[in-house]
Amino acid sequence: MSVWSRQYGREERAVDPVETLIAMEAADRHVYDEFFAGDQTVVDTDANPLRDYYNVILNLLNHPDLPPAQRPALEHRQDKTIRLIFFQKEVRKKFQEAYAKDVAAGYQAIGLAVPNFGNLTRKQAMAVIAEYLTKAAGNRTAAVTRCLRLVEGLSDLDSQIIPINWL
Repeated sequence: MSVWSRQYGREERAVDPVETLIAMEAADRHVYDEFFAGDQTVVDTDANPLRDYYNVILNLLNHPDLPPAQRPALEHRQDKTIRLIFFQKEVRKKFQEAYAKDVAAGYQAIGLAVPNFGNLTRKQAMAVIAEYLTKAAGNRTAAVTRCLRLVEGLSDLDSQIIPINWL
């Protein structure tokens, strides 16, 4: 690949074969899983193993030889990974600000203490959500249903609950 800029002139960069990138993504998928579960936390959003994994996904999505059948799964993973990168820094606080009232109503409706998701790590949030899901099973009141949608969206890093402008 070649790029020209006024400042640096022509720069050449070799493009990895798509097979190499696919193998890298598969080998590093455990990194995503560890951060998703909350076993690891992003401290620096620009430099961390999850960001490296995200960059592999981007390289794959921009590769001309990527098989079209693999694109939807990678786009889905890209969408979740970027939200995960910013979970600690932005997502949890903005979730709390945006949905505090609905979350409080849902938790109070089933008799659980209302969490402040803005202060919870990913691991803590996942535990609090799991407890809520168990306790709310079968309860379909409006407050519980709305809260379920929100906390499941936070857990799953759903773009409809966590908009891109939060990142």
